[in-house]
Amino acid sequence: ELTSAPEEVHLVGRFDTSDPKGPRLAWSASSVLARFTGASISARLHDEGNNYFLVVVDGKATGLVGSYRGRELYPLASGLGPGEHEVMLYKRTEAKLGEVQFGGFVPAPEGKLVPVSPRRGRRIELIGDSITAGYGNEGTSPTCPFRPSNENEYLAYGAITARNLGAEHVTIAWSGKTILGMAELYDRTLPARTDSPWDPHAWVPDVVVMNLGTNDFARGDPGASTFTRNYESMIQRVRSAHPHALIVCALGPMLSDRYPEGAACLTHARKYITQVVDAVRARGD
Repeated sequence: ELTSAPEEVHLVGRFDTSDPKGPRLAWSASSVLARFTGASISARLHDEGNNYFLVVVDGKATGLVGSYRGRELYPLASGLGPGEHEVMLYKRTEAKLGEVQFGGFVPAPEGKLVPVSPRRGRRIELIGDSITAGYGNEGTSPTCPFRPSNENEYLAYGAITARNLGAEHVTIAWSGKTILGMAELYDRTLPARTDSPWDPHAWVPDVVVMNLGTNDFARGDPGASTFTRNYESMIQRVRSAHPHALIVCALGPMLSDRYPEGAACLTHARKYITQVVDAVRARGD
């Protein structure tokens, strides 16, 4: 459905499958799933950056894999009992930390891959910035420096919501990006490449959650005209890609009316987003 991957492998997310050596991925929450027999399973990964993957075996998070340049084979699980098992390799880190190429699962010598079971029917696409990507959400303190190991999209609000609703989800998020910044990347399979277009028909969401705007207030109030123009343009871009999806316009909890003093950033952001939503709805959406 998503790609030409064999029936033993299921890809969730935006994958570039143009290279016969294996699909390439970059966005948070990009996942590769398989079923297999045997006592162990490994994966081949070629990482051009420094990313972290969650390993989920039979529905339970069991391990963490840090991938890096120069290593190719990564053990995921061992000591498993007889019968079939399911493994999911889930990208916790965001696209700014580099692209990864998936070279395949490697079961134990006595095992093999078997066809995956039918996947979830519900689908959610999330568009956002650091809040959606889970930037630093596993840091040890509010002032600790960012490291790839302390970013975990699996424990960000979007991923938690998707699991609670029994839905597949795709996360299109990049820390620090404004509305315009994400608009530049939204149509790409691999966001660092201008020649990597994404086909919106390849994975059609039921719901699109747009959580943007926080970074537009990084230097104070951008003004109603600029903010609403950019925000409405992004909504129209999403609507063009997904004519039948419910679009949810959300605002994360990091803006405040207390800082900077007198700027009323939270109040203004809520006002501007509500203004755009009311205008779009009035035109029949």
